[in-house]
Amino acid sequence: MKWQVFATIVVAGLLVWFISNSTCSPDPYAPPAVATASEYSVLLKEAEKLSSIPLEKFDAGEPLNEHDIDSLKRGNAITRGLIGFRPQSITLYIGLAKGYLAVDDYGLAHQWAQDGIGSIDANTRDPRLKIVEAELHYISSMALAKANDYVRAEMEGINSVDVLRSTPDTKKDNPAYPYALASYMAQLASVKIQLSQTPPPTVKPEDVAGYKKFQIAGARQMLHEALAAQPNHPRAAQLLKLIGE
Repeated sequence: MKWQVFATIVVAGLLVWFISNSTCSPDPYAPPAVATASEYSVLLKEAEKLSSIPLEKFDAGEPLNEHDIDSLKRGNAITRGLIGFRPQSITLYIGLAKGYLAVDDYGLAHQWAQDGIGSIDANTRDPRLKIVEAELHYISSMALAKANDYVRAEMEGINSVDVLRSTPDTKKDNPAYPYALASYMAQLASVKIQLSQTPPPTVKPEDVAGYKKFQIAGARQMLHEALAAQPNHPRAAQLLKLIGE
């Protein structure tokens, strides 16, 4: 019986150690519970501090190191807590969706982009909200393309272009409009090129050749329009060369 008592003591000791270490070392990527406006303000600054440099590197096409990825994951967690407290703060969804895209979590990038889109009134004509909506469609398209879901990525790419184009005020009020439109068009063209190479199984065998030509023609049109909006747009110019121009 002594060994049974000893074993019980050992197991109890292991449980105490596990519980104490679990409580002392919380998940660093768990969203915080934000309860007050002052907490929100403090955590917002912390999220920006953690995420700003990694997202700048991601936007510039630079690789992220382990420190960048850890900082971005921490920033993503805090941003989720901020959204939980103020879900109407729609600009937070852009940073969060892009943050997950940057750490290769394409499912969560798409999910948070869609959550952000869903938080915007579908009937709004506010150009500021439409700009955010267009950007979220763009991020969603990139996430779906990275996950090889090109059919849905194409639809999100179309949405990003259509939403931005349908908001005339953005053209005169926002100097970043031409580059944003060219970027959205280049993303859509990229997806169309992928679809021309790997048509979805819903395309009948006898329609494959025509489908490929259709997608390449659509990609070419998008790229010419992108370069008309923003001459020398790097991605648009690169993709146009890829398809033989």
